[in-house]
This record gives sequence, structure tokens and C-alpha cells, in this order.
Amino acid sequence: NAGVNIIKPKNFRELPGFGVDGEVNGKHVLVCSTALLLHRNIRMEVQEIIYADDSSRNGYSIVCVVVDGVLEGLLRFSNEPKPTAAAAVYQVARERIRVGLISGDAQGTAASIAKQLNIGDVFAELTAENKARFVTNQIDKGVTVGVIAYPETDSLMLEAATVSIALGSGYEAPADVCVAGDDPELAAKVIALSSRLAKKSTLGLGLAFGYGLSALVSFVAIVSPLQVLTPPALTALLGSLSVVVITLNAYSIGKLK
Repeated sequence: NAGVNIIKPKNFRELPGFGVDGEVNGKHVLVCSTALLLHRNIRMEVQEIIYADDSSRNGYSIVCVVVDGVLEGLLRFSNEPKPTAAAAVYQVARERIRVGLISGDAQGTAASIAKQLNIGDVFAELTAENKARFVTNQIDKGVTVGVIAYPETDSLMLEAATVSIALGSGYEAPADVCVAGDDPELAAKVIALSSRLAKKSTLGLGLAFGYGLSALVSFVAIVSPLQVLTPPALTALLGSLSVVVITLNAYSIGKLK
């Protein structure tokens, strides 16, 4: 720690979507986004605003340090997406799913990340509550909304979604599927597997229904008019073919990866 004395803050609390605050050496310290500065009417100098905006446009995240209501400094962090994020977005888009980015970051930062991932729809500067509200509004319009997110920060959005996938482990998530790890490509593989499973299930049901319907039509159109007595063994064999079709399809489903 290079001789730095780290002091544990008192009355520490999280401000979801904005930052954290607490007391350090008797002073109130707030570490937050620029959005919270505007919300609390904390003064920013012109050069600080220009620096924050320029950083956001270039894909950086800005964190403000406020001591007793006075902005004392700006911290700039690079905000690079995970190496597998672009591949994950591509895999999801291949399933004919429209992909968007919902973020609490500044508009410029979120737009920069979305550009790297080839995402067209960007909804930025949203608190955790507003993210969930946005998802609910889309569902009310008849849109099926799937969400991939970290439960630590976006549990409300996961809970509001039609279908939700939580990334990470060791956290109780209100999601339909929990992926053990923070790799977004794992979530994309879950979506691809679900799509193949749905197609296989539909195919199996279609084949079974088609076989049953063709057998009924054949009996009504051919066997019944000729008044041919069908041997019980043949009838049982023909009936079991539909079971064979369903069994083979179920076996193929079990081989999906």
C-alpha cells in the first residue's frame, strides 16, 4: 500500500446507481457520479465539466470525490468491456434478438462501449430503479424483455424482466437462470442452447402430430372404406412408431450442448 494509511469510514452506505458516502476523520465524504452532483446541486467549475464530458465521450468513467459538500477531485477510469462481450452480443443477435445496453454510466461512456460491441440501442444514466422501470414500461407495451445483468447492482431489473439471466455466483439472484461466472459469453450460450431446445421440442411435437394425423387420415380414407381388418400386431406397430419418433427426438435434445 506504499505507506498509505487506509481509514475505515463510519456510517458507510451505498447509493445505488450513484456511488457511496460515509464519514472519514469527521468529514462527510461522497464518492459518486456526476449525475449525483447535479441532483444535489454541488458546484462544478467549467473546466471540470469540460474534463468530465471529454472523458465520457472517449469512453472513460468519471468518479467525483466530494468532501463536506465541496468537489475536491475527479477520478478517471478506463471502462473496457470484457474480451468476450462482443462475441456474446453477436451470438445473441444471431438468434434474432434485438440487443440494447442499459447503463448507469454517462451517455458518452455508454455510447462508447456500445460502439465497441456493435450495439445500436443505448439507454444511459439510469439508476437501478429507473432501469427496472424502463424494463416494465417495455413489457407493458407488449415487448418480451430479456435481461443479462449482475444481481449485486441490478437485482430490480432482473426481477422486472420477462426472462432474466444473472451473472456471477455467491449471490442470491431473483433471476430465471444463474450463470456461475461473470463471462457474458456464458449467458449467450445459455440463450443459444435454449433456442435450439425450443426448436427441437417443436420439431418433435410436429413430427408426432403429423404422424398421428396422417395415420388417422389413412385409416379413414383407405382402411375404413375397404373394411379391411387390421391385425392387432400391425396396429400396435404403427402406433408405436410415433413413440419412436418422440424418443429419438428426446435423445437428440439430451445431446444438445
